[in-house]
Amino acid sequence: SAQTESAIGIDGAVHLLGRTTFGAPLEQLQQYGSLTRAEAIDKLLETLVTEPVTPLPQWAPMRPSDVAKKRGKTEETRKAFQRESRRWQAELRTWWTRELISSPSPLTERLVLMWHGHFTSEMRKVRSAQAMLRQNQMFRRLGTGDFRKLLHQVARDPAMAIYLDTRRSTRDKPNENFARELLELYGLGEGNYTEDDIKEAARAFSGYRIDARTGSLRLVPRRHDSGKKTVLGTTGPLVAKDVVEAVLGHSACPRWISRRFWIEFISP
Repeated sequence: SAQTESAIGIDGAVHLLGRTTFGAPLEQLQQYGSLTRAEAIDKLLETLVTEPVTPLPQWAPMRPSDVAKKRGKTEETRKAFQRESRRWQAELRTWWTRELISSPSPLTERLVLMWHGHFTSEMRKVRSAQAMLRQNQMFRRLGTGDFRKLLHQVARDPAMAIYLDTRRSTRDKPNENFARELLELYGLGEGNYTEDDIKEAARAFSGYRIDARTGSLRLVPRRHDSGKKTVLGTTGPLVAKDVVEAVLGHSACPRWISRRFWIEFISP
């Protein structure tokens, strides 16, 4: 129609950038205002990035084994480590705040914030600045692409494994926290699964540990329940990735994620 082909004007630019970024200076509003709807959206999507512009903190590459060495064995080294750890956490908050302010792509930051809220975890419990930074980088790298890849990565994210106790889950005592969040909040929404689905999914998520050398999640077979399980109609000796696939294959999944985008960018 003629309406969609005409320029969106300043009001249209205010509306679009107010919804998708953190607001914009006049010069940018004028640039967007001279475009049609389709052109404005294309221009906005072209700003998406997968890497931050703010330099990473010095401690970013440290693995759990490096961190453990810093912790040491004596009371004195442990106290010094706790102080340093708190400093790292403060530096991570500062790093992300700087990125929010200086990013050439505020839309990317809105998406990172959205995913951080959708896949909840928090520093108070995780207590590893390195794990939280890697999670933030994961949202940045995968949060503007294929949701399938993102959900698989979240299921084996070390910060998430700490926050929702996956790393403590064993075949004798399977922990249901991650399984419940995956079905209720991350992938499907209430009413699309049963309590049995949660119990069975928890068995599939048993036996995962954070590798001290690599810092990534790995399956320890002797701690894992390798028996037959049924989750959302899929049966077999399921492991984490099989449960994620079952969630992604459910008809409620795309509706749930579309709803998340709707709440973030259109209306509560």
